[in-house]
Amino acid sequence: MIGRAENIATPARVILSEDLSPREFLAACKPDHSHGSSTSEDSHFTGTDSYDEAARLALEGWPEGRNKVAAISTGLVAELSGRIQREEWVADVEGQVIDVGLYLSGEPECCRRLDLVDSIIGSARPFIRIVISGTVSAGVSTEVITTRGAAIAALADLMELAGYAVQVDVIFPNSSQRYGKGGRYLCSTVHVKQSSERLDLDSLTFWTAHPSALRRIAFARWEALDEENRRTFGFGTSGYDRCGYGNVCDPPAADLEGVDVYLGSALLGADHWNSPEKARAWIESSLGTLGVKLQTA
Repeated sequence: MIGRAENIATPARVILSEDLSPREFLAACKPDHSHGSSTSEDSHFTGTDSYDEAARLALEGWPEGRNKVAAISTGLVAELSGRIQREEWVADVEGQVIDVGLYLSGEPECCRRLDLVDSIIGSARPFIRIVISGTVSAGVSTEVITTRGAAIAALADLMELAGYAVQVDVIFPNSSQRYGKGGRYLCSTVHVKQSSERLDLDSLTFWTAHPSALRRIAFARWEALDEENRRTFGFGTSGYDRCGYGNVCDPPAADLEGVDVYLGSALLGADHWNSPEKARAWIESSLGTLGVKLQTA
């Protein structure tokens, strides 16, 4: 597996473990309009002006965000996809089949043959599961969140171009103890893309790269918990013994079985995601590990 859990949670007291679609996850949310951070007016922290706006983007996708991450995600796809080897039909003066229309028009290259145009695999469609943790420290910038999410979107897109069936899940793990060592533990898994579905970049970039996926939507899910657990984790901004939204952690290793790529929770100081160049290097390394052969530039 690419990536590993840096902070191993010990879910001795698991209070929530769920696998949901985006719609099911939203249905489980209960934003606290009295003192919950999911409904705060801090658009710089969340990237949206309201919870309702975030919920709309979660359902409809984030087209503006797709444009914003184009320099990272689409740019990487454009740069790398041309270097991925794949099997294509090419025109030639001889080949396996004749294009009748071209033949009748007198075109010399009227034949078609299969050729390796930077291809890695034939007709097989291997399965790959990619998981990204949407839980990040409060001090992690929106730029870092966007960059790491765009990298995951680009990797998923490239793997599909290479012929793989790709599943992408976003998880939101949390612990009542710092670094997830002991205490109560919860984790929601949102199945953003099933392997049988076409990749919807608008939807994928919201869930992986928009700060509101955590800072409004996941917060609202945690605000739907019972009073005791809200107090334990500090899910609220006033009227509680603790303030904040729990602690960054990663899931137990057993929960990552069968995962091919895991991008863990981001702590403050995650400067390895502070530039498109570093994101590109991570993608190239991941592609090589997954068996996608790239031409030498």
